[in-house]
Amino acid sequence: MSTPTPPASSSIRVRPMESRDDARIEALCEAVYPTERPYSMEELQRHRRLFPEGQIVAVDERDRALGMFASLIIRWTDYRRDAPWSAFTAGGSFANHDARHGRTLYTADMMTDPSMLHHGIAHRLAVEAVSLVRRLGLLEKRGGSRLPGYRAHADRLTPHRYVMQVIEGRLHDPTLSFHLHQGFKVFGVVEQYLPHDEQSLGAAALIEWVNPEVATPEQMEAHRRVEFTAPPTTK
Repeated sequence: MSTPTPPASSSIRVRPMESRDDARIEALCEAVYPTERPYSMEELQRHRRLFPEGQIVAVDERDRALGMFASLIIRWTDYRRDAPWSAFTAGGSFANHDARHGRTLYTADMMTDPSMLHHGIAHRLAVEAVSLVRRLGLLEKRGGSRLPGYRAHADRLTPHRYVMQVIEGRLHDPTLSFHLHQGFKVFGVVEQYLPHDEQSLGAAALIEWVNPEVATPEQMEAHRRVEFTAPPTTK
């Protein structure tokens, strides 16, 4: 599987998150998740103390944060596959970060300034996240992909059917289609992943990227064979 590459002409660069970014990140949270409480400055500081390498910002030529990536390391088998975001992130505190035993980089958040779409911001963050998995020798990167296009189709499709149609290319979802284009694979859907996400109606697709430098041939083959199918439905 190839590593995603951003546009060569992009003026966006990435760097570690710093305290001077906190106010800007709070504003990004409010813009992307208007019905959610944004991360507080204390929470962002705690994330950096626990796992500084996993907290990244994308900035413009003025060093202004236009996007952020927040992550922690977990031991995947400690969690139910249908667990909500709050379980995977210890309620957003990242107190469950487990660099000693974990092999999975879990994406807690990746967001970009809604007014700066199509500027390569998400690409830069995705590239850096995959590079982090490689640098730390982790097995995989996993997370829940929001489904912001789902609400418009919810009257006729279940979340599973919606995800299936996005995978098949019959529908486009602003977030999930991006992740699929980056080489991630869907291995499940959680209907109550982020209950207050009104655009996704709480649902998310579980996605993964497996590190070919660490995975065994058997693990790579299992990843290659991942094929998401939607269960039967009356919708």
